[in-house]
Amino acid sequence: MPKVTIAIPTYNRQEYLKECLGSILHQTFQDFQVIVFDNHSDFDMGQFLAKFNDQRISLIRAEKNFGGSNNFIKIFLHKFNTPYLVVFHDGDVMHP
Repeated sequence: MPKVTIAIPTYNRQEYLKECLGSILHQTFQDFQVIVFDNHSDFDMGQFLAKFNDQRISLIRAEKNFGGSNNFIKIFLHKFNTPYLVVFHDGDVMHP
């Protein structure tokens, strides 16, 4: 079990998410998992995430767009299996 879950709510921000995930994956601390909470983006999020080729990244995709606030709330209703949770936005980057 990883030490930290990084939860990322997103919707249709592919370029931002690419930079965000890249910055997370290049940290020196590597004991984490990333769960992307997609609010039914217009592109294939699963295919996009597969390009990162990292088993620590998983996807929870909404069946329909139910609004940004509800997507954010969904994170706090989810049962995580790690002792720590970081909510990180798709437009953010982690500095080394």
